[in-house]
Amino acid sequence: MLDVLLQTKLYPPPRRSNLILRSQLLTRLDEGLARKLTLVSAPAGFGKTTLIVEWMAETTRPFVWLSLDEDDNEPTTFFTYLSAAISSIAGVGKALSNLLQAAQSLTAKSLATVFLNDVTTASPFGLVLDDYHIITNPDIHEAMTLVLDRLPPTVHLVITSRVDPLLPLSRLRARGELTEMRTNDLRFSTMEINEFLRVQTDLLLSPQMLAALETRTEGWIAGIHMAALSIRRMADADEVAQFIQDFAGSHRYVFDYLMDEVLTQQSASIRTFLLQTSLLDRFCAPLCDALLVHEPAPNSQAILIELEQANLFIVPLDNERRWYRYHHLFQDLLRQRLTETAVETDADADAIPSLYERASRWYEQQGNLETAFQYAQRGGHTALAARLLDAIALPMIGNSEITRVLNLIDLLPEQTRLCHVRLCLAHAWACIFSGQFTLADIVVTQAEQHLDQPSALPPDLPQPLLVALIATIRAYIGTRTSQLAEALQQSNVALAALADPRLITADIEASSYPRGSILLNLGMTYHHLADDVRAAEAAYRAALPVNHAANRPFAIVANYSNFMVLRQAQGQFDAALVLGQEAFTWISAQGGRHFPAEAEIREVLSAIYYERNDLAAAEQAMRMFDGVHYLASSHTVARSYLSPFRWHLAHNKLEDA
Repeated sequence: MLDVLLQTKLYPPPRRSNLILRSQLLTRLDEGLARKLTLVSAPAGFGKTTLIVEWMAETTRPFVWLSLDEDDNEPTTFFTYLSAAISSIAGVGKALSNLLQAAQSLTAKSLATVFLNDVTTASPFGLVLDDYHIITNPDIHEAMTLVLDRLPPTVHLVITSRVDPLLPLSRLRARGELTEMRTNDLRFSTMEINEFLRVQTDLLLSPQMLAALETRTEGWIAGIHMAALSIRRMADADEVAQFIQDFAGSHRYVFDYLMDEVLTQQSASIRTFLLQTSLLDRFCAPLCDALLVHEPAPNSQAILIELEQANLFIVPLDNERRWYRYHHLFQDLLRQRLTETAVETDADADAIPSLYERASRWYEQQGNLETAFQYAQRGGHTALAARLLDAIALPMIGNSEITRVLNLIDLLPEQTRLCHVRLCLAHAWACIFSGQFTLADIVVTQAEQHLDQPSALPPDLPQPLLVALIATIRAYIGTRTSQLAEALQQSNVALAALADPRLITADIEASSYPRGSILLNLGMTYHHLADDVRAAEAAYRAALPVNHAANRPFAIVANYSNFMVLRQAQGQFDAALVLGQEAFTWISAQGGRHFPAEAEIREVLSAIYYERNDLAAAEQAMRMFDGVHYLASSHTVARSYLSPFRWHLAHNKLEDA
């Protein structure tokens, strides 16, 4: 699960005070609450987001909001933000949050199922997914199809998009479960254009000029907005009439024309600010100052206030007016102008990449290394990007962001990422957890090459520790591919490396040592591959205090789980129950967090109680298992049915069996 969430994605843009009230559209939206989905689908600049924000302010139903961006095209990230959005509704989102924190490899469908379970008992609320056209991942579309098919009547979904999403719209339409608002619905009428211009410019245009403006813009709100920015600076009606007659064509052409008009009217400092900050997805004054470092006395806070007061396509992202973004279409044009300006003026080829680098350095100073990585990568600063990802990839693996890590690694050239040993290790672990064992073996071999230059290794990764980490990965690959000899040999190599005297005096955090993971994997190897119960017991017993000392939550719970399965197989039920009690005492102290192996612990407890004919305790354990079954492997879920089946069979309750 993501460690740091961008909170501005979870809040709608503040409602503007000078909006045109669109009562007919608001009434249709209200009527649509009885259906499953409201789809607002139109090209950029037709006021989709503005309309929904206005409606949210008018309706009595509570709503939650999620602004989507390119990073959300990965199911875990998408559902992590979805979980954060719905968590503001009392009692909602806990199961999905627990699953995202606990599991290391998740399917979009499993996340969708838990999301549905989470919202089933909620009081009526609405969920807005803004800019859904950004989502292109078919797994997310499939998951959202499942959500729509089974969405409880208390939840209303709103999607804004530039294109129709790949969702079962025809089926929803046929069932009367879909409200649609499209381009023709959103166009400004002549009356609305008149009111908009009156509010924006204090000018009253003649009916002929209004009709001409409607014809030229086809009611396109962004075009009318841009026209208003130009018209309010004009001296008389004749100048306005000539201006309206001068532009025509497609939306993009009109906006292009108006863009030139608006930019020409700005001061040189404002134009520079707009162009250079257009590279930022979101921005605040200190970040803008960092980009404008070569400009004389930049005062970004004052400029941001001026831009918002001028209504110049800038969208506040919080009520404190700290973070902003540009209207997407306006930003696209600004970026295009920035590139054209760099070419026309024969600017330094590094001018635009240097802006990305400054943004990256600023985010790095704020401790937001993933966003820093993204700007470095966009600017072509691959060495900087690799260094940043090298610092966060292993912690991201620990937070179950497996697919996310693989996607970020794929953005870097292979030769660049191979220069960073921690990045190689993270890549190998991500491959293991995603079942790509052959690729994991290739990547760990690449990491092994760093052993040839021990003096070049990071201070917190001396050679003996790197040997141990590489051997640990190889041992895990061996265990998961049923290579008994390889798993045992590599485990012994790792343990021997950790005994190196150079590590005893090294100032390295205990959590960096893989001893607990090695011992746990060694126990699993003896247990499941070698069938050596005594050796497995010794390894599990030795691993438990080590994993506790290193504070490795996933390893701790997996340690208890595997040890309990072994005790159960030995018939040592009392010992298994003691381990289970220890496990739940520890889990209960983790602030409501759950773990994948927890489901197996509950299943083992239930099986033991059934064996002892303690039905009340068994059923209680099974109810607890049902609460975390979404964390369990398919093998554990299947096994959970065996104990009650056997009990009912033994007591001649064939129908129940």
